[in-house]
Amino acid sequence: MDLSMDTFEKELSEGDLHFRDNLQFGLKSDFTPSNLLKRNTYTQEFYIFVPNVLHVNPGTYSKESFYRDQTNFIRYKTPLFTLSELAAGDNEDSPLLRLRSLRSLPLSEDNEVLIKDELSLYGNIVRSALRRRAQRLIDQLENIQNSDDVSLLNDSITQLESELTVLRKEYATIASDFQEFAKDSILHNYFLYVDEFVSQSIEYYLTGFLIHLRGHKGHTLDVADSTVCDIIFREQEYREAALKDTETTYEGDKKKEYAMYRKGLLNKFILNALLLNVRRRNLQEKYSHLSASFAAAVAMLIYLMLFIWQGEVFVLNSTPFVMITVLLYVLKDRLKEGIKILYERKSFKWFPDYATDICTHDGRKVIGKLKESFSFMSVGGLSKKVRAIRDEQFHTVLESFRRPENVLYYKREVELYPQRTKRGQRRRDLNMIFRFNIHQFLQKASNPFSTHLYVDSESKEMRHEKLPKVYHLNVIMISRYTDQNTIERKETKKFRAVVDKRGIKRVESIESQNYP
Repeated sequence: MDLSMDTFEKELSEGDLHFRDNLQFGLKSDFTPSNLLKRNTYTQEFYIFVPNVLHVNPGTYSKESFYRDQTNFIRYKTPLFTLSELAAGDNEDSPLLRLRSLRSLPLSEDNEVLIKDELSLYGNIVRSALRRRAQRLIDQLENIQNSDDVSLLNDSITQLESELTVLRKEYATIASDFQEFAKDSILHNYFLYVDEFVSQSIEYYLTGFLIHLRGHKGHTLDVADSTVCDIIFREQEYREAALKDTETTYEGDKKKEYAMYRKGLLNKFILNALLLNVRRRNLQEKYSHLSASFAAAVAMLIYLMLFIWQGEVFVLNSTPFVMITVLLYVLKDRLKEGIKILYERKSFKWFPDYATDICTHDGRKVIGKLKESFSFMSVGGLSKKVRAIRDEQFHTVLESFRRPENVLYYKREVELYPQRTKRGQRRRDLNMIFRFNIHQFLQKASNPFSTHLYVDSESKEMRHEKLPKVYHLNVIMISRYTDQNTIERKETKKFRAVVDKRGIKRVESIESQNYP
């Protein structure tokens, strides 16, 4: 299995900030609704500071461009289970136990949907549990100080192997029952898909841990290495023997392409259990006809008043009468267009740009709404608190230097209605991800390296070296919400994306003394 260290580290990291690729970064937030409130509201404001040298301003970067580059993902947060809790026969929230219950029901279209849902949820929970377990093993590995710690690590890996064996057997038993129960149903394939996904996930996270294990210096870890390899090889052999139906006959590059393509499809199939259906509407377009009608009415009213006035002053059909009538008509036309332009510029204060209905996966029930607004702001229009956070920790000498920047302001407000169903109890917390593509920001960026000439102080020879040319995109995120105890909360976080002409080099989370 192809595994880059960077990809694995990003998989383990569940922090607020991450970058998806060299052109996209994402900010993740969790939201837990309170059953004590009729409406749960979660508001986030993003201030993105872009250096003027990149020429990102209202004249070069439109509102439409921003929404093309920006993506919102809203989904349920994966329910937390340990591997042993998943396999437990008395855990009524475990997807495996619910699958056993569904086995006793008649096979119908509605029940097939429920079975598929539980299977996908099971895959998500296993992946999440493996991710947390791998992180715990890495933490344990990094804190090894003596032979006792090595023994504890070996015991932890053995325990993981035992839990995986029990879990895999439990799943295989349920899959076998359904195979007899629904021979000609698509459910047979669903069980194979989830089985393949879980097997690949086990190999993925244990291979990532193995990289850390073999990079550790100072202690002999042969037992741990051997146990991890045994688990990985066992999964590889299992897929080769039991999942032949999922293999392809492609060779060479086509086989590699298909492997990645299939992996992406499996991820989408598994994630399906957590996704929410969204329906987005442009509110400004919806109400634009009202603004146009209002502008036309105001302009016509002023035109008629002036027309009646000049009719009393000048003789009908005289030269002055005709000339002033023409001027009044032009004035009416310009006034109407002016009111429309004023509305377009100021409407973000009255209406959000978009309103999105957040629905259950089947789209039958609206569980909340998302409202979004975007605009450019001047640095002088920012609050003192935001300016202080922006200026802090820039550079020791240039802390107070007034850097020429443009500020992109994006606001989103999520309103959730109370959910009291069983589904809501397991899938209740939300993950909200703000993902942003910066490719348009880099069109005017300089080359990623600049040659620096200097004289070597020892040899007195002329030398040169390439120095990286980077830009800082600073992001301030302010979140406001009411927690489960109905207490108003406010969180402020600052991030920095260090970019060059080729894209994002790294992302940093920055601590500040100015946070509330």
